[in-house]
Amino acid sequence: RESGKRTFVTMLGRGVGRVMYVGLLVGSYGSMVIVSGVGAVSIWGLVGLASLVWAYLAARRVLTGKDRREMSMGLVKTAKLHGQSGMLYAVGLGGAVVFG
Repeated sequence: RESGKRTFVTMLGRGVGRVMYVGLLVGSYGSMVIVSGVGAVSIWGLVGLASLVWAYLAARRVLTGKDRREMSMGLVKTAKLHGQSGMLYAVGLGGAVVFG
């Protein structure tokens, strides 16, 4: 609140923000599994799960960050994770088109 920002984390606290962060990660990877599992997307879509290692590293940084700088580094990792998981998911869907 010192900087005048009004985000969920500043209003509800770091603990709630961390729970929300993990929930969003679980939801994003869970959705990959669900849409492949019900046949809405080819099983090749599960290639996106290869980014789970990076998700773990980003989550660990966010969950253990003690100050604003460490938390910010976790958000940088999250931005990179977004690109990596999206690229892998796209490669998987492309593989479904090419290899059927």
